[in-house]
Amino acid sequence: MKNAESSPVPSKSPDAGEKQNTAKTDKKEQPSFTERWKHSKYLFVRGTYIVAHSIWTVVMVIGMAIAWLVAVLAT
Repeated sequence: MKNAESSPVPSKSPDAGEKQNTAKTDKKEQPSFTERWKHSKYLFVRGTYIVAHSIWTVVMVIGMAIAWLVAVLAT
């Protein structure tokens, strides 16, 4: 008969898992910086977010097009 202490797989107590889950749910998550700007009550801040987001979207589209073109020409 094997001894529980010599077992290669450590036993897990159900209390340990519950403590980890409650620690994660107790912490209130703060909205991200961009989410705060997106839902700001100030029009200037929301407008700045929209302009910056639009510029970033255009830059990403151009970058993806260049990456696609390089990939097509490389094959």
